[in-house]
Amino acid sequence: MAWWNKLSMRERLIVAGAGLVLLFILADVISQQVSTGESGDVEQQIRQAQNDLEWMQQAAARLPTQKSQNKRPVTGSLVNFINQLVTRLGL
Repeated sequence: MAWWNKLSMRERLIVAGAGLVLLFILADVISQQVSTGESGDVEQQIRQAQNDLEWMQQAAARLPTQKSQNKRPVTGSLVNFINQLVTRLGL
């Protein structure tokens, strides 16, 4: 603090202004690094979502034919039913 008090008003303004400029530059650099680092994650998520959508569309296309084939009553536990259905559908 003694160093700051020894400065003239003009020098204080210059040092404070330079500090603000450095702060803004640092914030900009950090935000640039964060945004470029996350872009790869977002692109991966988009590819995964597109793959999921393709799979869902293919599965939905098979549903009408599967509904007509599955007309027998369900017996046994829910777990057995789900296991049989998953095996039959090849999921």
